[in-house]
Amino acid sequence: MGKKFKVMIVCLMMSLLLGACSFTEKENRYTGTIECEDINVASETSGIITKVFIKEGDFVKKGDPLAYIDVENLKLELMQAEAGLKISNGKLDKLQSGVRREEMKKARAQVEKMKSLLEGKNAEYTYRLTNYEDLKRLYEEGAVSKQKLEEGKVLVDNAFASLESTRKDLESAELTVALMIKGTRDEEIQMAFGEVEKAKAVIEQIKYKISKEKILAPIDGTIESVNYNEGEVISNLGNFTNILDLKNLWVKIYLPEKELHRISLNQEINMIADFMNNKKIKGKVINISQEAEFTPKNVESKENKQEMVFAVKIKILDNMKKLKPGMLIDASLGGEKE
Repeated sequence: MGKKFKVMIVCLMMSLLLGACSFTEKENRYTGTIECEDINVASETSGIITKVFIKEGDFVKKGDPLAYIDVENLKLELMQAEAGLKISNGKLDKLQSGVRREEMKKARAQVEKMKSLLEGKNAEYTYRLTNYEDLKRLYEEGAVSKQKLEEGKVLVDNAFASLESTRKDLESAELTVALMIKGTRDEEIQMAFGEVEKAKAVIEQIKYKISKEKILAPIDGTIESVNYNEGEVISNLGNFTNILDLKNLWVKIYLPEKELHRISLNQEINMIADFMNNKKIKGKVINISQEAEFTPKNVESKENKQEMVFAVKIKILDNMKKLKPGMLIDASLGGEKE
């Protein structure tokens, strides 16, 4: 009889203890809605959609084609732009006829050669000057002779003279090119150069748009919505579809200031969901808002709502195949944080 009484006492104490723990956990539990990254996939060109390869709910991998766009009109624009470039090049050639191309090319090559040579001379002068400063310090310490110091000074002076000579040669080469251009109506030639470069830029822009005739999936994910059908016209930057990144789920809860001491960045959090029979789901705190805000109207909490709260973002670490955006999940803060 005594043993049965003791067993009853132990059971009663354990029941009270578990009840207390359950109460504490419940008091420190906050409910949030599961969310994920929602990627808007926009078209980078405009035209009629000729083929759609996806439907809502499909899983796609990064790089998979989602749709084709008709770019025949862009190909016609490209032909016109290339013809315009030929005309611009012809105008430039005509303006440059006063100077032989070979002479201009040679003069410009000389300028580039002098620039390269000047860079080397400058590096040599910097090296000699640094070396001379080191010799001067060693001479003051009695580690090298005066003759060695003077030899270093001579090398510095020679390097400087060579640098200045090369700089003058560069100025002379640049002046030669400038005079050649001046002799063939400088302003007109510069304008013609500008027209050629503008025509080239237009061609590259059209080629880029043509290369975007396929709309490709930017990530692995699940198609949430398809906003265009085959035969419809999509504009440049039109939102063709939305892709959910279900491998990157999180939940956002809102804590009153008095509860912030229970949580910290990178802290592991236990969560549960009713539909999983309260099975524990691991999470990690990845962001804590630095500013308070009014309690969102759509937030459900198992504590009394406070007027001002702080948003806490918790990344879900497991059971992600069973979890979907929009589901409710409870995050338990546990005990006091040290």
